[in-house]
Order: sequence, then C-alpha cells, then structure tokens
Amino acid sequence: MRDLDYVLEAAQAYLKKAEKEKDAGHEEKARQNRGWAADRYREAAQMCPERRKEFEEFARCCMTGNIESLSPPHPSYPPKDPSAVDVKPKAHRFKEQAEDAPAPSYDGYALNIVPPNTKVTFDEIIGLEDAKQAIKQDLIYPLQFPEKFERYNLKVGATTLLYGPPGTGKTTFAKAVASMVSVPFINVRCGDLVNPLIGETGKNISKLFDEVRRFIREQQTSVVLFMDEFDEIARSRDSDNKTAQEAVPALLAQLDGFDTDNSDMIIIAATNFVGLLDRAVMDRCRNQILVPLPTEADRKKIFEAKFRQSNLEETILDKINLDEAARRSEGLSGRKIKMVTESFIRQLIMSDIEQRKETFDINGLLMELIARECDQ
Repeated sequence: MRDLDYVLEAAQAYLKKAEKEKDAGHEEKARQNRGWAADRYREAAQMCPERRKEFEEFARCCMTGNIESLSPPHPSYPPKDPSAVDVKPKAHRFKEQAEDAPAPSYDGYALNIVPPNTKVTFDEIIGLEDAKQAIKQDLIYPLQFPEKFERYNLKVGATTLLYGPPGTGKTTFAKAVASMVSVPFINVRCGDLVNPLIGETGKNISKLFDEVRRFIREQQTSVVLFMDEFDEIARSRDSDNKTAQEAVPALLAQLDGFDTDNSDMIIIAATNFVGLLDRAVMDRCRNQILVPLPTEADRKKIFEAKFRQSNLEETILDKINLDEAARRSEGLSGRKIKMVTESFIRQLIMSDIEQRKETFDINGLLMELIARECDQ
C-alpha cells in the first residue's frame, strides 16, 4: 500500500504538470492533471482521517481550478510519539507508478537521472536468456519481494557486476531493472570521476555517493545507481595504474564503509574488462553476471528485428538471407549489428534518392557490410 508522503508528492507533481499545461495553452490537459491531483488528495483524506478536512479542501480547490493560493501540505502527519521525531525517515523502497503519471522534476541534482516512469523492458533485448534469468533471480526478485528474502536474513540490493564485451546490452539490462521496480535510474560514467590531480579522484567518488544519498533522502525513494566503465575506478592496485591506488580505497569505503548507508541504493556496475578489477572490489560484488555476445540464433532475430523497426519493405526483407547474415556475423554484438542494418538502410535510401536504374545485389551488399564490421 502506498504511504501518505508518496500520495502527497504525486498530487503536487500533478499540480505542477497542470500549471505547465495551462501556461502552454493546453487547458484540457491542465484540467485532467488537476483532476488526478484531486484524486490523490481524496486518497490522502482516506489514509489520514486526522487531516481529512484539509485534504478534502485541497481536492475541492483542484476541481474548481483555484490552486494558485494552495501551498503544499505538510508531507506527513506529526508523530504522536515525541521520541519518534528525531528518527531518520526510511526511504520508500518502491513506489507505485501510474503509466500516465507525469515525469518528476529532479532539478537541483548534479546527477544523470532517468525518471521511474520511463519504461524499459527485457523485450528490448533479444536473446541472452541466461543473463536475463540470472538478473531476475539475483536482482529483480529480491527487489520486488524483499520480505521473502529478509525472512531468511538474505541481504537485498547488494552490489551487482555486469561484465562482458561492449555493445551486449549491459546498460539496457540495468535500466530494465530500474523500470521493473519503478525507481529512478542514475547513470554514471566512472571515467568522469577520474582526475589526474592527487586526491581529487577519491573526493569525486565520495561526492558522487553523497549526492546520491541526498537524492534518496530528499526524494524518499530507492534508486538504481549504474556505474558504467567500472574498471576506470576499480582497477587492480597490483597494476601500474596510479589512479587505482587512490580510487579503490575510496570506492571500498563507499560500498561498505562503517559510516555509509546504501540500504536504498541498488548499485549495478558494468565493465568490459573484468580481469582488470581489484580483487577486493570483486569480493564486494556478490552478484556477478556475464552478458555475452549473441548466439547465431539471436543474431538472426536481431537482424530481422532491426530491419522491421526500420520499416523495410517486405519485398526486400523476403530477399535477405537472414540465416547467412547470422552465420557470417559471428563475433558481432547487438550494437554492431544495429550499425550494419543502419548502413544497409542508408544505402537503400541513397539508391532511391539518386534514382539509380541499375539494381544491386541486396545480399551481397549486406554481407559486405557485415564483413567490414567484423574486420574492425
């Protein structure tokens, strides 16, 4: 069941959206958003009888359009137990998100944040069934059903490492996790944290986690923190990499330090070079999931899916030897196959624009583009 704070936050988000729609001249959309806000205030009235009149008045003002004088209501009803006043509020692990809910505004945070109502699913990733199943078992199920895991004292939300060749869908996997449990997705390129000046890389790592914790605290939500290019700050200290000597201790302190709280931070790291990672960092990554290159059967599905997404005519698609394309593209990632199909479509467009009378070998062109990509 949703809690009062979340319902009030949703109501305010709808009102802000209504104001934006009104300013843009979209009166019907503004009215619709005010109606959704009124529904949330009525829900709040049912949840908190002590403030029923207050919330019902807010709902009435929303319906009449008289919202200019409304100031946001106090988020939650004051606790009756005075000893509970100083207790740090617990972030809501998961929030219910309506598909038509407006995207929340996260202005004021130095983070790359994707709102929780941005939908990304495993359907966007063709094949890789073993990786999908591993992520469901190690990440999604513990997050969707935390009480079942906590019953047996199993920690929920431990750091997960996705590793494998570039272009295999590690970022999409992480976004899908955030989408499926309806929490914001924070994307970090670890290379951006590296600074050649002594002491600065460690400070940047600490600042990142401080900012994420501030976001969690102020927004009262859990998050997925996706750390791409993880090897940039987690490289083995046995190597000649000077950054590692500074970055790894700072990273370890944030992952499981005594004075850090990551209980509402779902950390997913990704690397193309798992062999370079520091052993101590690897030990902190309880879940380690391989995201491999697509199989031949998967490559065939990817080729067909990309061509259909490009609205390729059936007459041309029927002529393409997808089996041969899949066989010859061994070693290509899903990203590389996408590049091949886009180059193929561009060639067709150029032929149409230039009104070439001569015909060309469609399969020959596709195989040439595949061979070119395989040689790079």
